[in-house]
Amino acid sequence: MMEDTTMYAEGLHVTAKCIFQSSNINTKKVMENLTGYLNSDIEAQRAVAAASLSAMLESKKPEKPAAVTEIVGHLAAKNSDQSAIVRIFCIRGLGSLVNFGPEIVNIHADSVIKVILSGLEDNSSAEGFTNIAPVEAMKSLNRILPVIEHSRIQDDVMSFAMRLRPFFESGNPVIRATAFALFGSLAAVVEKQTVKETFVQEIHNVMVILLLHLNDENTDVSSTTRAIFKLLLPLLKSESLNNAFSYPEGVAYGRHLRLICSCLGSEYAEKIPMYLNLVIGYFRSESATLRANAALLAGNLLAQASNSANPDTVPSHVSPAVIHLLADKEPMVRLRAAEALGLMYQKASH
Repeated sequence: MMEDTTMYAEGLHVTAKCIFQSSNINTKKVMENLTGYLNSDIEAQRAVAAASLSAMLESKKPEKPAAVTEIVGHLAAKNSDQSAIVRIFCIRGLGSLVNFGPEIVNIHADSVIKVILSGLEDNSSAEGFTNIAPVEAMKSLNRILPVIEHSRIQDDVMSFAMRLRPFFESGNPVIRATAFALFGSLAAVVEKQTVKETFVQEIHNVMVILLLHLNDENTDVSSTTRAIFKLLLPLLKSESLNNAFSYPEGVAYGRHLRLICSCLGSEYAEKIPMYLNLVIGYFRSESATLRANAALLAGNLLAQASNSANPDTVPSHVSPAVIHLLADKEPMVRLRAAEALGLMYQKASH
């Protein structure tokens, strides 16, 4: 037996899934033997039991709905287990209900949503791995969104959206891309008018993050961020932004940003001060790419603000902060800061 509980449980999970997929096993007897270990004082035993039940659902076993309901009940209950690896398999198992089709997913929608929401807030680690529960929760959410009835998820859309926000800044590009993609998928299922209005405000709250990551260090993240705007734009109902995002992928970031900020300045001028207050926080980012992007975005936003009806509402500390970036240690940041100041000067001189 491997000493590492996490690796042992993962290994057994894969093995169990292969067995369940290839054999006619008496699932009722297997369940009876496993469930007794879910409350064991030994973490490895609880992890193995949860991993095996999760593997059973991933293998579309058992076939009887009542037995599926029993497993769902066990996994939902163990989602509060003190062991992170146990909780992870609970999330994975419930996400696997999609294998049984929309009807089963919607029957157990409340349990699935509760477990995924909990997983997105799970900051613990298992055997040195961090963010594994939130990542598992995002994977499960991504699987169930296409099949869950939209009416069942309306009241939870904003809870999901706001819990995704911290993962937009993850150091792991896979997590960033997954979080951005899910944010777009959530926008696509919004139907309730009050939820639409709140979601639109959340789009504005994360607009700066989205625009900065259009030029992410990782091309997959950049492509994902660009793609989700196609799902967000119908909620914003902006023809000019639609046109700005109709340009083929590969257009220079600086040019694209000017087009987008011009649209924001004409249609959402009242949001510019908020955007500026948010973007300045990225001037201290550890990522040189984000600092450079932030400088350029600030310059474009300031240029738009100078044309607004209320230029006095622009935060006064942004321009000095851009100037300060001229002394940044990275040439790319200094170049973008100079470009930003040029944009500001051009607008001010007209």
